[in-house]
Amino acid sequence: MHDILKVTKECREIFISYGKLFCERVDPRIEKLKKVLDNESLIIKKTQNKVIISMLENFIQDNLVYSGLIKMGYFLILCDSEGYVIKLIHNDHLMDYFKEINLVEGASLRLEDSGTNAINLAMEYKMQVEICGEDHYCELFKNWYCTAMPVMDYNEAAIVAYLNLSCLNYQSINNQSLILKNIVNQIEKQLLFSHENNCMQGRKLNHTDKVILSYLARGYTRKSICALVHKSESSLKRRLYKLYNLFNADNDLTLVLNAIKAGVIDLNGNIL
Repeated sequence: MHDILKVTKECREIFISYGKLFCERVDPRIEKLKKVLDNESLIIKKTQNKVIISMLENFIQDNLVYSGLIKMGYFLILCDSEGYVIKLIHNDHLMDYFKEINLVEGASLRLEDSGTNAINLAMEYKMQVEICGEDHYCELFKNWYCTAMPVMDYNEAAIVAYLNLSCLNYQSINNQSLILKNIVNQIEKQLLFSHENNCMQGRKLNHTDKVILSYLARGYTRKSICALVHKSESSLKRRLYKLYNLFNADNDLTLVLNAIKAGVIDLNGNIL
């Protein structure tokens, strides 16, 4: 997916999108998002997408360039395949604004719920999309400059999510689109890598191994882990030796980092 669809009021795609909204009598004066999933439904969606959420968080956290962009005021919106927000990454200065417009995890960015925006255009055309300011349908997004694109899981040959990179009141988004494409490419590579590693390691890791990795990531001592998993120190040592070989590590820190990269646990030590 290398092409970019640049949507403006003069293009065919905007007429189609606006036409659907007119037929459904969606009010263009909307200034806040109204449809939000209940907590139980949101938890289910976040659980279903925990791997890709973790990958995005880790990638942004570990990259000084992209984390720097977030500090500058850019923000990322990760939606599931149905267009519901499952993760927001932004700086603290945007928190009050997001509360004002009700942009929260669980909010719907689908066409019928929020008007024409980059997410639902990417959903419609299955490609990267740019849309700027006044070209949005609803007042809510008139100062947004956005680019969004699908995230593919090539193992499943399916779109698993949509990622949006936006900023407020900024007239040029050429670099923004390239930045988003780079982020999505890295996530897709990690999904592929994770699948390959899970296939190989899944046959060799049992639940106790994953629990040990989880405790190590959370900073538990080996003595504490022995008590928690009901193993002797010599038994734990043998298991760690197996894990070192499996994850190409020579110490506990490298073991944890490689397990995170392989998608076995997340940064907080949760088993994925």
